[in-house]
Amino acid sequence: MRPITQEDETLFRTVAMAAKLGRADAVIEHLGRQYADQWDDPEKGFSYALAMVASLCAGGLFPKGARQRELGTIYGELMETLDDVLYVAPDHWLARYCRILVRMLLPTAGGFEEYFARGERASLIPDLADLMDRQLKTPWQPYFACTCVVAAGLAYTDEPHTPRAAQLIVEAAGKPNRPIPFQTLGSVMCQSFVELHSDPNVPERALLGTMMSALFPNQPAAVTALHEQPAR
Repeated sequence: MRPITQEDETLFRTVAMAAKLGRADAVIEHLGRQYADQWDDPEKGFSYALAMVASLCAGGLFPKGARQRELGTIYGELMETLDDVLYVAPDHWLARYCRILVRMLLPTAGGFEEYFARGERASLIPDLADLMDRQLKTPWQPYFACTCVVAAGLAYTDEPHTPRAAQLIVEAAGKPNRPIPFQTLGSVMCQSFVELHSDPNVPERALLGTMMSALFPNQPAAVTALHEQPAR
């Protein structure tokens, strides 16, 4: 699979910081023009999509007060670009993870709910299954565990008593887990761990915590979560 690179981390960090200052649009537009000029280069497409994802994670992609049609246009551009990247480069791990992440972050209110949210969220399950299958065919990378934990969280949300969530956590914890070296991307990836670990009833919670500590030893959200007592 195409691994995460330091260039991915740098771009994500730069756009996330720009979005918090309200300055990400110019960067995204520049990358969009580059992609339009070199539409057959999946890396140009991915840089454009990754910049939009970084802005989304920083709360800057969807304008406040935007109408439903405008929201749909922005979202459609992002997902279409990711789809195009994956059509040419199907083993691009971060592009697949970003498509999953965007579907998870899609609001269920504020103009999204009737337009496309339901159908997009339904696509999460096959997306996750496909990425987990692809991960098994390549040497394990520590960030592969993020896919398993996202899937475990969905399984636990849908059916709290199903053994599937526990199975996914156990399988991921049994892999070689070491610190994920990408600080800004890691701050996004660790959220699925933090959210699942916050539930005192989640199966294999202690094992999940051990894995989170190994993967994200320097992520403030993970460190805080590991030292907090969950509400009962």
